[in-house]
Amino acid sequence: MGLAMSDVGRSALFLGDRSDTQVPGPLAKQEVHRNMVLQKTDGTVEFSFFRPTASSVFVAGDFNGWHKTSMPMTRGEDGWWHCRFRLAPGIYQFRYLADGQWFTDYAAFGLERGPFGWNSVLKVDPPLVTTSNDGRQAA
Repeated sequence: MGLAMSDVGRSALFLGDRSDTQVPGPLAKQEVHRNMVLQKTDGTVEFSFFRPTASSVFVAGDFNGWHKTSMPMTRGEDGWWHCRFRLAPGIYQFRYLADGQWFTDYAAFGLERGPFGWNSVLKVDPPLVTTSNDGRQAA
């Protein structure tokens, strides 16, 4: 874990690759959970957020102009909410909005201070391109 300065002078905390995180407070009985943001090999990004009692959850960030309700998440029976979509390679900031309350993903690639607190940082790499045995490219 280290502190780095971005090229515009804002501070950013980069946490590196973290495959699991302790859940604080009332969610502690769910001791260890999976990554909350995963980039799939097809280039899509899957956001997951554990909030079993929420009635609505959204993901918002600079990739959607911080629009609060344009990217709804779908609740699973296990209490995890999911949303999956394609993003161009780059660095993005985001947060979750559950029942009108903002949440930061501390297990993300890093954190960057925004005007309303800490935002989660997402790094999207170009999709992997592999070559099959017969020489054809496949994404």
